[in-house]
Amino acid sequence: MDAIHTHADHPWLPERDIEVRLAELAARYPASILLELDNEGRAYLETALEGHQGDILWTDNGGGELTKMHWEVVLDHIGFAEIILWFDVPEDAGLVRAACADVERMKSN
Repeated sequence: MDAIHTHADHPWLPERDIEVRLAELAARYPASILLELDNEGRAYLETALEGHQGDILWTDNGGGELTKMHWEVVLDHIGFAEIILWFDVPEDAGLVRAACADVERMKSN
């Protein structure tokens, strides 16, 4: 099973214009999902992703590095972070969709 990666694990990612960076990520990762998460949502999602098959990259909404400091600063200011999860195995995105559906069901009950 492959690992879940951070931006720092990929030195091939240049610090460029957001559109270029997103295009490069999209070329490497055929599936992605944009999410808004707080700490509780992130913990729930990390648990849901335990059964993943491929590489998963967590980035900010511009495809940039999602560091611990970035995460904490954004949460302190607005209460959630907008992130992108990138998947090299598109079926792994289904784990996220299922987790989101579970959360929606819990909220409606």
